[in-house]
Order: sequence, then structure tokens, then C-alpha cells
Amino acid sequence: TVLLKKLLQDKEIDGVVHAKSVRENGYKPLGICAISTTESEIDEGRGSFYGPIEFSRVLNRINEDDSIQNVAVVCLPCVANSICNLKKIQKNKGRKIKYVFALMCGHNANGRHGLMMLDDYPKSPNRMLNMREKEELNMRDSYNISVSYENGDKVIKPITSRFKKLWRGFLNAEKQCEHCVDFSGSVADASFKDAWNFKPIKYVEGESVVVVRNKDINDKL
Repeated sequence: TVLLKKLLQDKEIDGVVHAKSVRENGYKPLGICAISTTESEIDEGRGSFYGPIEFSRVLNRINEDDSIQNVAVVCLPCVANSICNLKKIQKNKGRKIKYVFALMCGHNANGRHGLMMLDDYPKSPNRMLNMREKEELNMRDSYNISVSYENGDKVIKPITSRFKKLWRGFLNAEKQCEHCVDFSGSVADASFKDAWNFKPIKYVEGESVVVVRNKDINDKL
């Protein structure tokens, strides 16, 4: 997030293509791909979404928008590979993608995963799920999950044993994840990972692992 804001401030990019949470609406996805052109909009896309995000519509829309000339894309390694292939094979369609940043990934989940997490919270129309709630954290190696409601209420709960069981058991895993050969996003300009259980961790806030493959990005970090 800090890097994306820096690139925006330096006018190296006009926007960021990344995932954002959306309110529950029937069986529609709980996360969508969006374009952020301000720092506050970038902040709205912080976190992890644990579900499939469809990028092609937004990437097509960018090519039709003359106000956007350069973007950074934040995505999982499998999407990063697809985007880098797009830039090589169909250069015109990928011409506005200046940087590709990957989030290191153990596996992704289908849409049922988020819906099952919502089952642990009070029911109400138009709930919004946040899998990486930052409020009320007191442990650097853990995190909370929250649900926000249209009336402004928010219910925050610690990560549950059920979440861990579902995730580590691959119950809702995307089938193609079982055949992944690149969990680190090796083709991206840089890859990022939260350093869970890395010892020693010097800071209460935790630390991040960053693998940089682009000299221009390395200089900015």
C-alpha cells in the first residue's frame, strides 16, 4: 500500500487495479476488481479477499479511458502470469500496465469460503466481509475477521478454528491451485508476503517479506 501511494504521488501511475470488498448481495462475489486513482481509494483495497477476482473487464475498460495512461496491477501469482503473457502476446491490450505486483499465495478459495465465514455473524442484508480486520489487534502473528453493516455497526471476531480448519483442509480451494507451480509470482516486478511466525520479529506491527525484481522499484523501497 505504501509503495502504491508513492508511485501515485510521483505520477508514475494514474491508478491501481486491485481487489476490493463489496457488500453481500445474494450469491454474487464478495470481492471485485476495481480501479483506484486516489490514496484513499487505494486504502479501501487493503487486505486479502480469499476468493476469485475477475480482472479482464477492468483491464479492457482502462484501454478505453484516455485519462489513464499507466497503472499498477496487484494480483495473485496466477493472474500475474496471465497479465505478463498478455503484455508479451497482445502488446496493445497490455500497453498501459506499467507494473505488476504479486501477493504470494498458498492457494485461493472459491466463493463459498466467504459465504461460510459470514455464517458466523448476525444476518442482515448487504453485509460486508473483511478477512483482514486491523482494528483491535494485539498480536502481530494473528488477525481478526469483521463484518460491517449498512447502519454503521461492525462485528469483529478473532480468526476462528473453523476458518483454519477450512483453509488448511483445502475444503473450498480452487482445483487449479493444486497444480500451481508459482506461488511467489516470479514474473512480477515485486512480490509481497506477510511474515507470519518469522523469528525474530522486531516490531509489534509485524514485518513483510518483499522480493523485488525491478531495479526501479528496488530504488523506491
